[in-house]
Amino acid sequence: MARIKAKIDKNKKEIKSKGKKSYKKQTKQKLLKDNSFDGNEELRRSILILVIMIIIIIGIYFLSAFLVDKRSKENKISATKINYDVTLVGTILNRPYDEYYVLVYNKKEENANYYNQLFDAYKEKEDAIKIYYCDLSNKLNEDYVSDKSNKNIISSEDFKFKGTTLLKIKDGKVISFIEDNSTIETLLQ
Repeated sequence: MARIKAKIDKNKKEIKSKGKKSYKKQTKQKLLKDNSFDGNEELRRSILILVIMIIIIIGIYFLSAFLVDKRSKENKISATKINYDVTLVGTILNRPYDEYYVLVYNKKEENANYYNQLFDAYKEKEDAIKIYYCDLSNKLNEDYVSDKSNKNIISSEDFKFKGTTLLKIKDGKVISFIEDNSTIETLLQ
């Protein structure tokens, strides 16, 4: 509205010199010309709005596809590997072999790497008896760690380990309970 008044005032100044009759006529013509809607102009605006909307939609599509692809790469699930050489204290006596060793040690101790090497080397021998290892640092084995070992084992609830121990199991019974590191080393070499 203010724009129209400004144009009228401008036109008044121009037309004052030409006369009052022509003033009204010219003002009406200019207003009609300024406010008239050209069909081509309306079509151009509609097409421009449509093109902008299509560009925005395509941009959102590619952005979301990129983000979803990025997330799917981050969340790849890998196959779980089962280690059949590991046992828990509660299952030491019921392994599927008649005779086997169980090396019980804490993987968080300084000499854990040494026992890992002994275990792996023994496992590779051709004439080796089956061997398992049991990690005392595992939360499920924490109840079996004690200041004094229990060598009189009748069931899995009786196990108590002071430190690194090599057990020899035959027919579900403990036949040897070795805590001496040099003896363990000799047996596994």
